[in-house]
Amino acid sequence: LQSHGATTIGGYALFAGGNYVFGDAYDKNLTQTALASLSSERYQVCGVSNGTYALFCGGANNNSSTNAVDAYNASLSKTTSTLEAKTRRAAGTRVGNHAVVQQANVVQTFDQSLTRVRIADMPHDRIGAEATTVNNHAIFAGGYYGTKTVVAYDASFTQKILDSLIVSRE
Repeated sequence: LQSHGATTIGGYALFAGGNYVFGDAYDKNLTQTALASLSSERYQVCGVSNGTYALFCGGANNNSSTNAVDAYNASLSKTTSTLEAKTRRAAGTRVGNHAVVQQANVVQTFDQSLTRVRIADMPHDRIGAEATTVNNHAIFAGGYYGTKTVVAYDASFTQKILDSLIVSRE
């Protein structure tokens, strides 16, 4: 798969994108199930969960970005939402019952009803960053444009700039 997204929901590991509209889910017995198709064929997809939905955010097809969000619940039923803007190579992680998604300098959350809220912007654009969660803090680091800035958001989505990476990660 080329730049597909991956995440988990309700006992399933989900994979989608990679320049396809198709997705797959694997349960605890490693039994494969086909997902309902993504809303569009795309690669460079961000996979993230908010605990109620597995979200596949953004991506690109033929050098055109999308703001599509395809969301699958624990029964693997699909619904859709959107990002604030079209993007590729977004980064996402989970804080509490929210998916936190970063695209360029925009950071937004999706709650368990898929309500999207924009929170404090990144100090500068970054594409292709990585994200993870530690102690209920979303942490974003690296990305293109040679950034060394590390940015964290707590459970109240208050932004904190952390010590920089030793070297930029692109």
